[in-house]
Amino acid sequence: MDRFILVLVGVILVFALLTWGLGQIFRNNRIYKFVPSSVALLAGIMNIVIARTSTGGFEDLVRGIFAVVLLTGALSGFVTGLVMDKIIPYFRYRKAR
Repeated sequence: MDRFILVLVGVILVFALLTWGLGQIFRNNRIYKFVPSSVALLAGIMNIVIARTSTGGFEDLVRGIFAVVLLTGALSGFVTGLVMDKIIPYFRYRKAR
């Protein structure tokens, strides 16, 4: 269980850094920073659907765990993007007053 939590923390860091990096590269177009999280969300949902319809044994378990990892990454990427778009500019504007 400790290793799984470390994997989730690593995935959270990777998606947060990827979202932050894409946000820095594409400052004028904010939608690009949400692309990796959107792809991870779709892949996570796809893995859940396949795991629910499959009749295999361990394959279902692996797909379920992989879906949890992908959905965790997608959530962290979306949260990082929203923090970059809404919370950080609010404090910058407040500081400039």
